[in-house]
Parts: sequence; structure tokens; C-alpha cells
Amino acid sequence: MDFVNLGFSGNGLGEPAVAQAVAEIDASAFVLDYWGNPSPQAYRDTLPAFTETLRAKHPKTPILVTSPYYFPAEATSAATRSTQDEKRRIAREFVEARQKGGDPNVSFVDGLEMLSREHADGLVDGVHANSIGFYFCAKGLEPHLRKALGLGSK
Repeated sequence: MDFVNLGFSGNGLGEPAVAQAVAEIDASAFVLDYWGNPSPQAYRDTLPAFTETLRAKHPKTPILVTSPYYFPAEATSAATRSTQDEKRRIAREFVEARQKGGDPNVSFVDGLEMLSREHADGLVDGVHANSIGFYFCAKGLEPHLRKALGLGSK
């Protein structure tokens, strides 16, 4: 399956201009996974507007919102664990609210299904995925994409 990866090397913050550019893509689905760079408050503030920008041009296209995958620092830093858990909660609650508000084509993907503690060897530096980490992420995302696109199970 073809895909476009708009990785921003630590700079993806959910900006309106980026949302507008992404909305120009004629995609079968959008996967929003920019949780790694903004603070929890910035993530909470930008996620609704980013999604609305996509919805304005793509009212029925599936949007998958991922939450943070595992960072090994969560095991040793209460602050890191708290930040990651807050972003997980923000993503989950945002999707639930969108669905209750009548958007059945937005779904939540738990990042821990993509890259969990057991897959920490998939991180080159404890934060960024290496080749095997991207494989783990793809394997975890696949069933959610299949469901969103109506492709059935593998």
C-alpha cells in the first residue's frame, strides 16, 4: 500500500498550516501521530483544529489518531510517564468525543499496541524508532487501518 510519511524531525506540532497542507492530499486515510513533539496542553489544543481542517475537505475519510508508544524513560521517570499517559488520555478522549458527536470515521489507536515495553529494542535512542521499531509500529497499526478502510482481517 502506498503511503506518505510527513515526519518533521522533532518539529511536528499540529500547526494549522501543516493541517491545511495535509488536507490537500487525496488520501484513503489519515493517521495523526504528532503526539511526540508538543506538550500535553499544546496537543490538546491542536488536535481538534487539525482534525476539523481535514474534515472540511474530507468529511468521510478515516482519521486514525494514535497515542504515544512506549518510551523506556517511563520506567524511571515519573514526569515522562505522566506526560505520556496524559497524551494517551487526550487522544482517547478526543476520539470518543468525536465519535459521540457523530463522526464515526475517526478512531483511536493505542500506541502501546504499536510499540510496547516488550518492543523497546525497536528504539534507536529510547525515543525514536529504528527499522525494527517501524516494523512493530506498522504491524500494530495494520489492523486498525484495515478496519478503517473496510479491508477485513489479514
